[in-house]
Amino acid sequence: MISLIKLRSKEAASNGFPSLASILGDPVLVRAQTLAKVMEVVNRAAGVESRKIWYRLGEEAGEDMASFLIGKMKTKRSRIAKFLISESQSAGWGKVTFCGNRFGGIEGTIRIENSPLLSIDSTGDACQLYKGYIAGLLKRIYDIGGVECTDGSCLRKGGPFCELRVKKRREKWLRSILI
Repeated sequence: MISLIKLRSKEAASNGFPSLASILGDPVLVRAQTLAKVMEVVNRAAGVESRKIWYRLGEEAGEDMASFLIGKMKTKRSRIAKFLISESQSAGWGKVTFCGNRFGGIEGTIRIENSPLLSIDSTGDACQLYKGYIAGLLKRIYDIGGVECTDGSCLRKGGPFCELRVKKRREKWLRSILI
């Protein structure tokens, strides 16, 4: 996702950390409209498989960003997640709010409002990119086996915003023992 970040300025953020722009150093800017067109082309070429492509791309990017920030910021991992949520709007994601959390901050709902990309995406692939990114980010930050990220409210389906429900993936073998 580093190549997809829109940056504002390099001064310190209000949360006490440097801004995302000053940490990244070498981002490549891509307009939301350009990325939406790329998604349309990939969708035409790959059909429904494009969703898996965008999810996996987002997941890899989220894991990479988390690894990068863990190495750069030298702070508690939970603070890195909070930092990224606070910087999300300046990074072009829209306003991101994490509502409720359980089990060490893994489970809850992420609400995305005013996202330039989600508001113009006609394929649904941007949702997959966001879901993958968030799942990869949390998976790496909290060092867990997997994170499930599913749809809640959806702009494309007439909702006022997009919501993603996040939870720690339960291992199937554990379920079979408990049932």
